[in-house]
Amino acid sequence: MVSFAHGTQSYKEDAPSIGEDDFSSAPAITFGSAGFAAVTPDYLGLGEGPGTHPWMDVPSETTASLDMLRAARAFMAREGRTPQRRVLVTGFSQGASAALGPAVAYTTYLLVAWNRLHHLYGSPAEIFQAAYAGKVGRLFDGTTPGQEMLGALPDGITRRRAGGHRQHRTLPGRLPRERP
Repeated sequence: MVSFAHGTQSYKEDAPSIGEDDFSSAPAITFGSAGFAAVTPDYLGLGEGPGTHPWMDVPSETTASLDMLRAARAFMAREGRTPQRRVLVTGFSQGASAALGPAVAYTTYLLVAWNRLHHLYGSPAEIFQAAYAGKVGRLFDGTTPGQEMLGALPDGITRRRAGGHRQHRTLPGRLPRERP
């Protein structure tokens, strides 16, 4: 499956679900013509949805993408189709930051889920910062709502560099918050 997060739009009627501008939906159509199940979600406040668009709000962009992927999977199941489990999340302009939101969630989920199956690490503290190590298991045990899970994750990815130094990268569209 492919989720394409579109670029910045300010006019509700340009949203991929109802817009006549092919620019927003063309990448998803291209992926679809290559044989992939592809979606391009409307962001909150665009299309026929209520309210105004919270531009560059990664959590709302992330939930829009995840909800669209879930809806696509449900639709495919009703049609007797089974999508592959792999998902490519990509985007352009504002969509690039929207694509990074699921990246943090997916990466964390992948590490937690695979550790349950394959014992990749002995303790979450081995790979997660202390502020998150104690809660990642709970965030991905099926009892935490999506918005709560996304709000509890870091606003970026910290990589260990040579010499043990850490480099923190804040996701585009997110204001840095104090890190523990």
